Amino acid sequence: MMATASEAPVYLTVKEAAAYLRVSTGWVYLQAAKGALPCIHVGRAVRFRRDELDKWMAKNSRGPRD
Repeated sequence: MMATASEAPVYLTVKEAAAYLRVSTGWVYLQAAKGALPCIHVGRAVRFRRDELDKWMAKNSRGPRD
C-alpha cells in the first residue's frame, strides 16, 4: 500500500536541515559524516528525514540547567 502525501516522510537537504536545526551547514555535514546525525545518502547527496531529526533532538536535548 502506498503512503499518502501527508504520511510520506519529509526529506530535507543539508541547507534545509541546518535551517531547521538552526546550525551551520558545516556542522550538519560534520555530524552526518561522524554518524552522529541520522541521514541517508542518495547518490552523493545527503538527505535528512524531518521526523528522524525530531527524534534525534528529543533524545539529545537537555533540560534547564539548575
